[in-house]
Amino acid sequence: MKSIIIGGGIAGLATAIGLHKKGFDAAVYEAAPAFTPAGAGILLAPNGMEVLKRTNMDLFHRVQQLGNQITRLQVVTHTQKKLAGADFKKDNLCYAIHRAALIGALAEQLPPEALHTHKRFERFTEDFSGIKVSFEDGSQASGDFLVATDGIHSRVRAQLLGKLPYRYAQQTCWRAIVPFKLPQGYQHTFTEMWGNEPGLRVGFGAIDNEHIYFFATYFTSAGGKDDPKSLKQDLLSIYKDFSPLVLDFIKTAQVANILRNDIYDLAPGNQWYRGRVALVGDAAHATTPNMGQGGNQALESAWVFAGCMAKVVQQPQRLTTGFAQYQQQRLKKAHKVVKDSWRISQLVNLKSGIARGVRNLVMQHAPPRLAEANMKKVYALEYDF
Repeated sequence: MKSIIIGGGIAGLATAIGLHKKGFDAAVYEAAPAFTPAGAGILLAPNGMEVLKRTNMDLFHRVQQLGNQITRLQVVTHTQKKLAGADFKKDNLCYAIHRAALIGALAEQLPPEALHTHKRFERFTEDFSGIKVSFEDGSQASGDFLVATDGIHSRVRAQLLGKLPYRYAQQTCWRAIVPFKLPQGYQHTFTEMWGNEPGLRVGFGAIDNEHIYFFATYFTSAGGKDDPKSLKQDLLSIYKDFSPLVLDFIKTAQVANILRNDIYDLAPGNQWYRGRVALVGDAAHATTPNMGQGGNQALESAWVFAGCMAKVVQQPQRLTTGFAQYQQQRLKKAHKVVKDSWRISQLVNLKSGIARGVRNLVMQHAPPRLAEANMKKVYALEYDF
C-alpha cells in the first residue's frame, strides 16, 4: 500500500519512517525547497527518545551523537530563586538538539526517492479505489491513504474538517541558537527563568559544547513585528531585570537568527480522521510549548499511527480500523498535554503581582512527588497495538 504524507517536519518524517518499517510505500511531500525546520532548538524528552529507540536504534544513537544530554530541568525566578526542578533518572534520557540536526537525522533514515520538496498541497480527492493529491505546481500524487502532518495551520485538515478554532496564549516568543558557553553546572541542565511581569520568561540549555538554544516569551497582542535595527536592544530592555547570564547570550545572538512567533494551540478536537485521510502531529493536537512536548507528542503519534496500521498493509479493507485504533490510543494523552500546557500559559500570564507571589510559593513548597507523578504519566508509552 502507498501512503502520501503532506508535511516534512518531525511528524511527517517520523510517520514515514514508521510506515516504511511496517512495509508501506511512504512518500513525504514538503512545500519548502528543502527539509528545513521552522524553529531553533528542541528538547527531546524521555518519551520522544524512547520512541526513537523503539523505532530505529541507528536513529536513536545518531540523535545522541548530535545532541546534548540534559540531566536536570529547573524553574527559577529571574533572580535565580528556585521554584521547581526535576532530575532525569538513568532510564529516562533527555536530549537538547538543533531542530535542523534532528530533521537531518530523520531524513537520513528514508530513501531519497521518498522525499519530495517544492510540493505545496492544494487539495485532495478520494474514491473507493484510493486518493489523489494535487499540488500548486500542477503535479499530482496518488496513493491508498493520506496522512496530514502539515502543522497547526494544516491545509489538509481545513479541507477535511473545515476551519477549527485556534487559541492565542497571549504570548509572543523569540527563539535562537547562539554560540555561547554556559557556566559550569549549566551544561546538562535546561533552565526556565520566570520574570516579575505577565508572560515574561526565558528558557535556555546547551545543544552541544559550543551552542545554546534559548526562548523568551512576552505578554502581548498577536501580530507584532520586530525592527531588526532595534530588536536586540528591545530584548535587552524587556529582560533587563533577568540574570546577567541571560543578558549576555541575548547580546551574543545574531539578529538574523532570532525567530519570532506568536504562541497558539489548537482547541482539542475528537476527530483525527475521515475516509482515507488521517491527521498526525500538530495537525491533530497542536499544543503550546510550555511542557516541551510538541515535538515529542508528534513522535508518539507517528509511532502509534504506524503501529496501528501494521495489519492494514496486508488487509487494505482495514484502513478505517487502523485509523480508529490510532485515534483511540492517542486522543486522551494528547488532549491532556494540550490542556496542561495551556494551564501553564495562564500561570505564566498572571497579571497580579500578589497572584504571582502566591504561585511562586505554591511551586516552591509543592511536594516533589506530585511533579514526578505527572512527569511519569507524560513520559510513559502505554499503548496497545
